[in-house]
Amino acid sequence: MVERHVVVRRAIAILMLCCGIVACGETSSVTATCALGPEFESSVVAADASFDNFSQTTPRQLQSTMSVLLLSLSRMRDVAPTEISTQLEDVERAYSEVSIALQAIAWETAIADSDPLVDQSLQVLSRGETIEAMGSLRDFFSTECKTELKALPALDNAGATTLPSPVGQLNPDAFVESSPDFDTEESALRAYGYYVADQIGEEIDDAAASCLGSALVDAAERSTPITEAEYDAFVIEAIAKCVG
Repeated sequence: MVERHVVVRRAIAILMLCCGIVACGETSSVTATCALGPEFESSVVAADASFDNFSQTTPRQLQSTMSVLLLSLSRMRDVAPTEISTQLEDVERAYSEVSIALQAIAWETAIADSDPLVDQSLQVLSRGETIEAMGSLRDFFSTECKTELKALPALDNAGATTLPSPVGQLNPDAFVESSPDFDTEESALRAYGYYVADQIGEEIDDAAASCLGSALVDAAERSTPITEAEYDAFVIEAIAKCVG
């Protein structure tokens, strides 16, 4: 568990570093996408671990994990070359369905295992087209980035699992109307702030989490590459300012 937290924390450092590079316009779309690979894989690992054992995850941790994963996919899609844009959209759509289903039960991990909509949404991750899209992304990173994203299925496994479409209907608009805070900029920043604070063992409240999330995103948009030590120092300083 501790090792995974370290990996995720370092991955977020990489996210800040690479966002700074992209903002400066110094790299190609392939290079920018490659820089986001480790963070994306760590997010997938963290999300899959939560899905495997909801009872060992708190609602706040689950929401934060999903927010970071979807943020990672969104940022990757913004910079990725056209050759993998469709695959990224397919993967983002699949994880979004899971996020919507979990939002429908208010992220209550105690009932996630028995909720039919959550179960149906998780099946989407195992469908042939989703596996194929993930396999294509893994192949892209292997070929273009010389990086193995081992958390993603291999392309030669595509189509191995074919499940029926979910019986229920997941309507994103319905959940947005009933829960205005879901997936708003404020809620996303708050979840991001909580996620980062959790990795270094800091206890913060909603206001501080929103403040920290805003500081992290602002820094990522304007920063040049930084070291992990500089990132850690920045997070600690930002938390101190947000709490104070």
